Amino acid sequence: MIRTQTKSRDMEESIVRMIIDDRLKPGEAILSENKLSTLFGISRVTVRKAIASLAEKGILRSENGRGTFVEKIPSAPSGSGKGAHTKLIGFVCYGGIGDAFMASVARGIESGTEMDGYHICVGSVLGGAEREAHVVRELVKRGVDGIIIAPTESAPPSPFLTEFAKSGVNMVVVDQHIPGLDAPSVTSDDVEGAFIATEALIRAGHRRIAHIRGPGLVANIINRFDGYRMALERNGIPFQPELAPHHAAWNEESVRKAMLKLLDLPSKKRPTAIFAAGDHQAEDSWSVIEEHGFKVPEDFSIVGYGNVPNSKGLRMSTVEQHPMEIGSTAWSILRRLLDGDRTARTARILLRPELVVRQSISAPGK
Repeated sequence: MIRTQTKSRDMEESIVRMIIDDRLKPGEAILSENKLSTLFGISRVTVRKAIASLAEKGILRSENGRGTFVEKIPSAPSGSGKGAHTKLIGFVCYGGIGDAFMASVARGIESGTEMDGYHICVGSVLGGAEREAHVVRELVKRGVDGIIIAPTESAPPSPFLTEFAKSGVNMVVVDQHIPGLDAPSVTSDDVEGAFIATEALIRAGHRRIAHIRGPGLVANIINRFDGYRMALERNGIPFQPELAPHHAAWNEESVRKAMLKLLDLPSKKRPTAIFAAGDHQAEDSWSVIEEHGFKVPEDFSIVGYGNVPNSKGLRMSTVEQHPMEIGSTAWSILRRLLDGDRTARTARILLRPELVVRQSISAPGK
């Protein structure tokens, strides 16, 4: 019973923060019970108790069949409201800062937050969307002023992320642009990045170019596949599905299986070049190639994506996404939101990627 009361009080405070942060006025509706339940991961019974308590205090007014509305503007609880920020920002990312790309994004965010007197709380997501929702909820409970997030699912986004974007909490999405999501975003142009990577292989003389791609739930992986196909089409090369085997996971085993399928093709149909959707996938592909007695770039040219540290060092050609700039730009947008600039919610920033040519590209059979 005590635990239920605590959850209800926490929910009351969260609703009050949302009213203040979203600058709702008397007569305007708050989120529905169902959406609040999804957003905060608690039962509708607890949400209903919190709303009833705020109604008794004259802050909310419920109308059957219509919803719940603000009756009067509440006083700000500790740590919320304009001029009383906690100065904490949540950065939620898959893989955590153990991931080299995300660590660079975090440094970019920090380059801005340090100057403005804010601090970053990093939430590492090593599981799927359910774990991500838990991490975000915990950061919100701790009173962070805003969230910068690299989502685990974006095509489509998870139900939680969709509701969270509508909640009024200040949020910026990084590394992906998610159509239809009510949140600003900063990412590198993955279609262009994949296009220039694939075209580099075409200009080297390759016509049979394979694509090692990732799971279909992530928007930037889909965009890289689109850029790969666009480069083939514009250069008069037919798309061959057997050269772009689909796999549902983003790990070494799935890359190995995909690469083995390509090596098993008859020699005349086997690719002479590989474009991988990530540097680690390119690295794993390279290892399989060498295990089977082939060499890079003599037998297979390879281009990766991300320009992150890997065992192939300065030999692998790749695409630079400028993660530190992604992070610093995301903070500048979030800071605008914190300062009350609601126009920042429509920001959709695409940074230009850059091809980095190293020693993993040569002419076919050279």
